[in-house]
Amino acid sequence: MRRNRKVHVEFFLNLIPPMLWAAAILTDKILVKGEGEDSKPAALMAISGFFNLVFGIVVLGPMMLWNSQSVGMSVMLPLMANGITYITAMILFLKALSVDEASRVDPWFQTIPAFGIILAFSFIGESLEWYHVTAIAVLVAGGWVLKSSGKAKGQATVLMLIASLLLAVNDVVFAKFGRELDTVPAIASDVAGKAFWGLVLLVGPKTRQGFVIGLRTKLGLQSLSEILAIVADFLFDRAKLFAPVAIVQGIACSQPLFVLVGAALLTKFLPHLVSEEQGSAFWKKLVGIALVIVGGAVLGITT
Repeated sequence: MRRNRKVHVEFFLNLIPPMLWAAAILTDKILVKGEGEDSKPAALMAISGFFNLVFGIVVLGPMMLWNSQSVGMSVMLPLMANGITYITAMILFLKALSVDEASRVDPWFQTIPAFGIILAFSFIGESLEWYHVTAIAVLVAGGWVLKSSGKAKGQATVLMLIASLLLAVNDVVFAKFGRELDTVPAIASDVAGKAFWGLVLLVGPKTRQGFVIGLRTKLGLQSLSEILAIVADFLFDRAKLFAPVAIVQGIACSQPLFVLVGAALLTKFLPHLVSEEQGSAFWKKLVGIALVIVGGAVLGITT
């Protein structure tokens, strides 16, 4: 009984990242509006790198010192290098978000578990039971049903497929090397990689200009987006250290449900900031929600 209770707690903890990412995505949609350099993906990811640096120094650094935890360079370097896949993926995502609706772009993240199942099996030997694969497929289907009416633009589709593949690679590499460490050093190395590769973007003069402007004009919104994303990434990284990668990715596929709800609320109460299409029929949304809940419940019960 105690073990089952622990499993259920872990499952609900794994639902927190998609909730936070959904809020961050809707915030990002506001951030990429505009033609200024402070709205460009590279500048936004440079600011993200800065926030990850601060988080690493202020939060994770003292945690490592308190527990006297050290990190071997043979593991730390691959984890830091892995940050380039994350930063590149997020730049592509922000670019897609700048040309299409959040509720049409976000469902493409549903392809991550498909890549994850193949990559995790190939590189770290993880295999899933048939019912896990079925549950993930149901969750993915629910996310697609929930997307707004109309097809995503071709450019956004290509960008998101590449971004999803890169994020799946990032997850598997993190699991492969991070499991050789304790939780805090593993996550600290991942955060260090995101900080380093984000700040590397400042070599570009236009990115530096957008970075400085963004810190003045969009610091509030950027802070909200980054805090949400950093907390979500922390919990997501933790989950990948202890559970099969594709299952954790599958639970994250509940994200479109939260994007749908958040977009509807923002469109209703803050239409000057976010205006999402609400063309999907009620029955379609109902089916999508039911699929997400059923798929998630099966993963929660069987994991």
